[in-house]
Amino acid sequence: MGRMGRDGGDNQSTGSNQLRLLLGDSRQSVRRKDGAMKHTVWVRWMVSIVIAVILIGSLAVTASAEDLRRIVVYHAGMFIDPLVLEAKGIAVLHTLSLIHADAVALPPVGTAVALAFLQNHPAVDRIDGDPEVDMRDDGQSGDGSVTPASAPVQEFYSWGHYVIGAVDVQAQYPKLGGEGIKVALIDTGVDRDHPDLKQNIIGGYNSLAGQKPTRWDDDNGHGTHVAGTVAARLNNLGVIGVAPSVKIYVLKALDQDGKGRTSDVIDAMGHVPADIRIIAGSCGTDIDWPSFKDAISHLSAAGKLMVFSAGNSCTTNCPTPPPTNIKYPARYQGVIAVGSTGQNDLPVVSDRILGQEMADHGVVAPGVNIFSDNLSGGYGWLTGTSAATPHVIGAVALALQLQPNLSYAGLLDLLKQTAKNLGFLPEQQGAGRIDVLKMVQKLTQGQ
Repeated sequence: MGRMGRDGGDNQSTGSNQLRLLLGDSRQSVRRKDGAMKHTVWVRWMVSIVIAVILIGSLAVTASAEDLRRIVVYHAGMFIDPLVLEAKGIAVLHTLSLIHADAVALPPVGTAVALAFLQNHPAVDRIDGDPEVDMRDDGQSGDGSVTPASAPVQEFYSWGHYVIGAVDVQAQYPKLGGEGIKVALIDTGVDRDHPDLKQNIIGGYNSLAGQKPTRWDDDNGHGTHVAGTVAARLNNLGVIGVAPSVKIYVLKALDQDGKGRTSDVIDAMGHVPADIRIIAGSCGTDIDWPSFKDAISHLSAAGKLMVFSAGNSCTTNCPTPPPTNIKYPARYQGVIAVGSTGQNDLPVVSDRILGQEMADHGVVAPGVNIFSDNLSGGYGWLTGTSAATPHVIGAVALALQLQPNLSYAGLLDLLKQTAKNLGFLPEQQGAGRIDVLKMVQKLTQGQ
C-alpha cells in the first residue's frame, strides 16, 4: 500500500506538475495568442490608415490635376448673371464678347454639380474646353527659347532678311517700311523700352486670366524677339526689321514660360483696336474646339489679316499619338500659316507631316538661328516657326501699305504668285518661301 501510496503520491505529484505545466503552457499560449491578435489588429489599423491617406492623397491629386477651365458659349441675346455663377462657385475669368461667351473656372469641390448647372442652363449653347496654347516649337526647329547674345557692333540685317529680299526692298523702295500700318502681336509681351522698338510700340493689353491688363511687358523674351524681326527701327543700333516703320500693339497672352490658354488668346483677339487689320502670333495648340474657330471666323469676316506659326514636329514629351498636322489657329481657314526654312532654303519639318492646310494657305520663311531683340534692351538667337513668322508679318505689312484694301483672298493669292517654289511637297512648303522683293514689284507694277 505504501508503495501504492508512494507510487500514487509520485503519480499525483507528477500529474500535478504536468497539470501545472499544461496550465502554464496554456496560459502562455493564450498570452502569446492574445499578443499576436493585438499585434495583428494594430497592423491592420495602421495599414487602414496608410491606405486611407493614400486614397485621400490620390483624390486630392486627381482634383487638383483636373482641368477646371471651360469656355461657356451662350445663345444669342442670352447669358448667365456673373453673380449667379459666383453663387455656384464658378469664377468668370474672361468675358469673351468676340464669341458671346465666358471663360470660367469650375470649383475644385462640387465640380460635377457646377458643370451640370451650366449644361442644363437654357442660356448655354455649348461648353468647350480651354486647352493650353504655347510658343513651343519642338524638335530640330527649337523650343521657343531665346538664347542671349552680345549686342552687335553695328546695326545689321539678320540673314533671313537677305534671303526673302527685304534688304533689297529697303534699298530700292526707301519710303516703303510699313508706314501707317499697325500690327496686333499676340505673344509673351514686348520690352517697351527696347531702343530698337520703343518708338514703334503704341500700347498693349495683358489678356492672361488673373493678371493686370496694363502689365504687358515681356517676361520671357520671345515676344520681343518676334517684334524685332518685324519692326526694329533704322536707328544705328542693333537689328533692322522687315518693316521698320510698323507700329506694334502688344497683346500679352503667354506667360513667362510661354504658355497661356485658348481663352487668353481669344480675349486678346477681342481687344484688338478696330483700326488694326493685321493680327499675328507665334503660338498654338493641337487641340481643336469650336470657340477658337469661331473667333477666327469673326475676325476674318471683319476683314482682319491673320498670320500664325504652323508649329513643328514633336520629339520629346509628345502626346499619344503625336501631332501630325500644323497647329491651331494656323490650321484654320482665314489664317496665313507659316513654316520654317534653314539657310539652305530647306523646309524645317522634321518628322511632323504638315498637312493639307499648309498646302492650302501656308508659306515658309527663314527660321533657323535668327538674330533679333531680347529682354532688357538685349539681343539673342531664336529658332523655329516662331522665328519664321515675323518675316511674313513684316511682308504683309508692306503689302498692306501698298494696297490698303487688300483682302485675305487677295493676300493669299499674292503670296502664292510670288513665293519661291523650293521643290518640296505643298504639304511641307505651302506655296513656297516668301519673296518680298518679288511681292513688292508685283504690287507696284504700273505705279
